[in-house]
Amino acid sequence: LPLLDGGHTHAGLLYVDNAVHALIACLEHPATIGEVYNLRDDFAVTWREYIAAFAAHLGKHAPTLSLPSAWALRAAHLLEGAFGSLHIPAHPVFTRHAILVLCRDQGYSIDKAKRDLGFTTAISFPEGLERSIEWYRHRAS
Repeated sequence: LPLLDGGHTHAGLLYVDNAVHALIACLEHPATIGEVYNLRDDFAVTWREYIAAFAAHLGKHAPTLSLPSAWALRAAHLLEGAFGSLHIPAHPVFTRHAILVLCRDQGYSIDKAKRDLGFTTAISFPEGLERSIEWYRHRAS
């Protein structure tokens, strides 16, 4: 898996338990009806850091190849076209959507969620990563 633009963009991770806590808080606060909230965990982790940590837990090497996102977008566009032209039912590994997620800063403000919902990150990055690895290993076996 190559990094895009060095993998330096904020990944905007949100561990599922933290998302559930926010949703429950919305149900408990009637003032949230009709409101919109950005959610992400309250720590800054780049895609480079996330992928390196994930690889380390799996005993793999972190990626060193980095591609410019503009190149990756062009390649994804070509891959999507080829898959469509050849009527391949699967999706290519690289799609334009995936590229845009990996190269766009996801470090949106969560101040409103903190203020209105009392949102906090209950599950830390290391704990969430460990749980994710455990889930992945269980699913892969």
